[in-house]
Amino acid sequence: MKKNHKAYALGAAVAIVCISLGARIEHSSVANEAVGGIVNHAFTEVGIALLIAIILGLTFEQVSLREFQTLASKQQSDLAEQFEVLSRDQISAVTNQFAMLSEKQLRGTASEFRELAIEERNNMNKDIFQHLFGRSIPQVIMDELDVQFLMAQFCFSKFSMSIIMKPLHISVGSVEELYLSLEVRITYEVANLTSNVQNFDPSPRVLKLCPSEVTSRIKFTDVSAKGPNCEISLGETSLASVRFEDELSVQARVAPVAIPQKGAAATSVTLAYQTVTSYQHGYYLHVFPHHAFEVELSVDAYELLIPVSAQDFSGTPFRASPLSHPERYHYFWQSSKPFLASQGFYIAWGTRPI
Repeated sequence: MKKNHKAYALGAAVAIVCISLGARIEHSSVANEAVGGIVNHAFTEVGIALLIAIILGLTFEQVSLREFQTLASKQQSDLAEQFEVLSRDQISAVTNQFAMLSEKQLRGTASEFRELAIEERNNMNKDIFQHLFGRSIPQVIMDELDVQFLMAQFCFSKFSMSIIMKPLHISVGSVEELYLSLEVRITYEVANLTSNVQNFDPSPRVLKLCPSEVTSRIKFTDVSAKGPNCEISLGETSLASVRFEDELSVQARVAPVAIPQKGAAATSVTLAYQTVTSYQHGYYLHVFPHHAFEVELSVDAYELLIPVSAQDFSGTPFRASPLSHPERYHYFWQSSKPFLASQGFYIAWGTRPI
């Protein structure tokens, strides 16, 4: 369009020049008046013809543009009407299909779906393992999983146990025997897995791994808990008054602490005790009363100069940390998996004489 406007402008300029030349020739003195009149008329006619052509061209373009815009607008309107009619027809067709279903058929479909849902739920309640994994588990094991795992109330995190091993010579009767003194310190955070406040028992419990004549040396030195609903701290004297001993273990009976419902801040717990085990026994056990993860274990055996190892009850060794220095008899391990309630680990040591 811009190129056409330039052409029209150039043509108009030429037309004006021609008319101007014709006028000048008409008023000038020309030797041959006949020739001057012919030239005058020629330039004037050419200029007028160009002006008329330019006016006609502009008029034709304007008319064509209006017709094109009108045609384009009509086509757009026709397409919109066709699309609207098509959409209404499609909606009407789907509505008619549903309308053709009888009320009895609809009731029958809903009833079949309800029966299928009930059957699915019954199968899951009967044996969820078979339903999900295609493998069945005996009912007695399912019951145990339900009690120890699915219905668990507490969980430990950031569990850390440090043990310092020292030689201990004890006279039993007229014989002096070699034992190991284990200074144990445990820290962890306990979280409530339920939606209600639960009472948690922080009482420490130590298995008897030495003769009854030596168990008197087992003592508890610290039990503390700090959380949103509790803050206790018991030292060696207070714990000695609540010391209790049975056939398998020695424990300090501490009053339960309240752990807030799920989602609240965790409660930090610290336990410290000293126990005795036989040097020849070769290992020390720890059993988790609740689920635990992020488990770390450190052992210092620099006074014994014997190698120490750690593994869980399934025989999987703990992963050694860069902080571990076996050449100096300082060990630091991390567990690569969590522990369920009643699972645990044991540390074992060599039997090379000190």
